[in-house]
Amino acid sequence: MITVNSPSPKDFEYLWELHPDTLQCLCSQIAVSYSDFIVINSTFHQLCSSRIISPDWYNLLTLINLTAWMDARQFERGIGDLYFQILDMFCSLAENTFVNAYQLFSAKTFINTILIPETLFSKQVSTLIDTFITTVRSEFIRILAFVCETIQESQLANRTMSNYVLMLDDNSQVMMYDPYLQYIDQVSSIPIITIYSCQFMGYRCGAYSCIYNSSDTDCQTYITGLIVRCLPIESALSSTLDVYS
Repeated sequence: MITVNSPSPKDFEYLWELHPDTLQCLCSQIAVSYSDFIVINSTFHQLCSSRIISPDWYNLLTLINLTAWMDARQFERGIGDLYFQILDMFCSLAENTFVNAYQLFSAKTFINTILIPETLFSKQVSTLIDTFITTVRSEFIRILAFVCETIQESQLANRTMSNYVLMLDDNSQVMMYDPYLQYIDQVSSIPIITIYSCQFMGYRCGAYSCIYNSSDTDCQTYITGLIVRCLPIESALSSTLDVYS
């Protein structure tokens, strides 16, 4: 047996190539925190740093008179502020999911009793990073699915009146009606005549949001990138950032 005291990294790599099965180099420190040699920087969608998801913007939409007549499709008094609030929630969820997962990841420890070559170490680090990315994505999807299912199963009548319509009858009793929305063809982006009930075919219900003219009776401009569905969170998940077409 030949012993080499304090070999340099270059000497170790050379000896490893010659004797990969028999070479042993004991570590003076067997445990190292991930945070000492792995740094992962996050990059979020540019929307998450945009002003349009800030309270300064969407709170302006809540100042519009909510006692006036409102159509569920109406952007100004309907889905507008909720849409941007939900986008803000999505961004916060993504950021918090990453931060929490990264804190747990960085606190873990890499343990090895013998020195390994740089190529093998790099492969192990790449595997750790890939596993972390997969874990973060899975956790985000899991939490988002839980939120969506909770809202779907426990829904109350929302302010946009897109899932229920509350009205007073002749006896001043509150009546709840099932709203009906058009089905939108996602391929051609052309609404067809078929009408669906939110309570029975809610997953297929949808209508383009629109901006009304000054008379509040006719839709002036359709926002084809913003689809109003039975629940605001479904609207956000079904819509894009395309504004007008």
